[in-house]
Amino acid sequence: MRLSFYSPCLIALALCFSVLNPALAEEKPDYQKPNLDFENPDTLIDPVEGVRNKDFVRRAILSSMAKHTSRFDFERPYINHLMGFSAVFQKTLFTKYVTGVQGLSVGYITEGGHGFEAGFEFASISNIFAGYRRIFRPDSFSLWPFFGGGLGTEVVGMRFADGPTQAPEYSGMKQMAFGTLGFLVPLVDIGIKAEARFNFYGTDRLALSTGIGVILFL
Repeated sequence: MRLSFYSPCLIALALCFSVLNPALAEEKPDYQKPNLDFENPDTLIDPVEGVRNKDFVRRAILSSMAKHTSRFDFERPYINHLMGFSAVFQKTLFTKYVTGVQGLSVGYITEGGHGFEAGFEFASISNIFAGYRRIFRPDSFSLWPFFGGGLGTEVVGMRFADGPTQAPEYSGMKQMAFGTLGFLVPLVDIGIKAEARFNFYGTDRLALSTGIGVILFL
């Protein structure tokens, strides 16, 4: 009697389990929080599943942006700007002083990092110049050093500031040679730089310009 009483209950439980078991077996995988290992090729997922996965798509976009924007290409023209201060040491009619400086030049850089440019500096001793710039691109370092040099001449009558009384009375050498060095931080088609520039007017005068600026690659 007791077995016949429990038989309908046991049959009902068996039917419920048989109905629920396929539903449990067909549980959909969780695409929101996968266990992905981007360094191991054996764990790569199917492209269809990857598109449905928000985390995978987000990381793929960021990885592509970092790859294609951190190392822009050369072999194109550029605009170079410098803003800072110029310290002048004048031997003829001795004086020394500091003034502001603005520099602007245009040039072309080859794939190997060799740049050729021409421009002007607007300061207490303004000048026009033409020169060379070499930019190094390390494979695993986002700080690119550069150096360069060139020739120029003073432009009288176009000055950022007058300076002391000895400056306008200078009668020494007007032509100059310069050397420059600094480093560049590459961004998207633009580089932020810090630069030091030495202008030598023979042994009569020395101008040291330091500042920051940008190089815009066109």
